[in-house]
Amino acid sequence: MFLKRTAAILLCICFILAVFTGCGEQPGGHKSPGEGEGGPAAPDGQLPAEEAALTSETAEENVLRAAVLYDGSDGSAAWQDLYSRLEQPLLLGFTAEAVDISGEWSLEGYDIVYPHESIAGSAHAEEARSAIVEFVAGGGSAFLDNDLYGFFDAEFLGAEGFSPLDAYPSDAEWPDAGEDLAEMQRIMRAYLELLPQYADVSALELGVAMDCSTAVPLALVPALERGYIEQAGIIANCASGVTGAGRKPAQNNHYPELNESFTAYKVAA
Repeated sequence: MFLKRTAAILLCICFILAVFTGCGEQPGGHKSPGEGEGGPAAPDGQLPAEEAALTSETAEENVLRAAVLYDGSDGSAAWQDLYSRLEQPLLLGFTAEAVDISGEWSLEGYDIVYPHESIAGSAHAEEARSAIVEFVAGGGSAFLDNDLYGFFDAEFLGAEGFSPLDAYPSDAEWPDAGEDLAEMQRIMRAYLELLPQYADVSALELGVAMDCSTAVPLALVPALERGYIEQAGIIANCASGVTGAGRKPAQNNHYPELNESFTAYKVAA
């Protein structure tokens, strides 16, 4: 009886020692997720990929900083609707900051600018417009709301002009797009096709459509892609046949006036 009790006590002691010494560990030793020959394990509660991103030497290069420009002089909070959409983005490495143009501000260090429509009526509108144009000329990107179409020169937007939309563009024509624009075009088409199923499009404020000046961009893209020319300060002198020739007799449409001649179109208009 004494031997049985002694054996039972010894077994309990061995079991307790085994628990504390970790004899239940699998052969080869326990490895934390991500630990292996390539490096140490990630800290507790942190994914290996997260640790790698935080310690990457190029992490800063993968961050996009966006500035939401607004005029806060009137105390309005309308700009916060735009800011809230960007403050918690789904894009990894994207950060957004609100920039009040009624105080001290700068676009230095930002990659993208989102101007709110409040800047159009601001006392600092001209300063903001010049800063955005200079920012884009230096390689930055600007995303503009439809309400700001008249805030910038049409030339800056790559437009020949703007036309009010009289009806929802359900029958829009879609030209062939390259690989760089095909996905964006697919999203736009899906949006236009799905929206009428969920909203009364006849009651929507449709805004304006941009009449693109396609000849100049098409001619410039190859040179811009190869870095042959600078992005800023481009002046395009375009020549074509006589517009409206033959519709109405006029002196400037006659052959003696047109032959080996070059004139500006509607200079006085």
